[in-house]
Amino acid sequence: MLLFGVCTSINAQAIYVCNQSNNADFNSLQDAINQASHGDSIYVNLSHESYGEISITKKVVLIAKRIFTHESNNASAKIDKIILEKIIDDNSDASHSVIHGFEINHLMTIADPGNFVKNVTLTSNQLNYRPNTHSTETWKIANNKKN
Repeated sequence: MLLFGVCTSINAQAIYVCNQSNNADFNSLQDAINQASHGDSIYVNLSHESYGEISITKKVVLIAKRIFTHESNNASAKIDKIILEKIIDDNSDASHSVIHGFEINHLMTIADPGNFVKNVTLTSNQLNYRPNTHSTETWKIANNKKN
């Protein structure tokens, strides 16, 4: 996990998300992403409920882990759909984002033609659907399980 901290900027903040506790910074993963600054790390608690659909428009580090101990051992950090965006007109760019330790039902990218989301790190996730992405040549994809 030290590698994730080294890869983020010096000013990056740690944000905690739990959809079943008021002790976290956010209950909604999308709200946490929206409020995060470029390069922030977002730690997402394991849960029996899905975190829904999210859209990433900036570099963020998403890490699923047991933060609060009220969940049982078979909980996961499930996301129904992740959309990584790189659109020049609205200045969105999810390049260099990290997604680690999630159960992902659907992953896709949205980008201008020839302008791909680059250098994404996708590790130790359970992928329940083949990702629908543009070029992943610059991505680090490792230790993911396909369901």
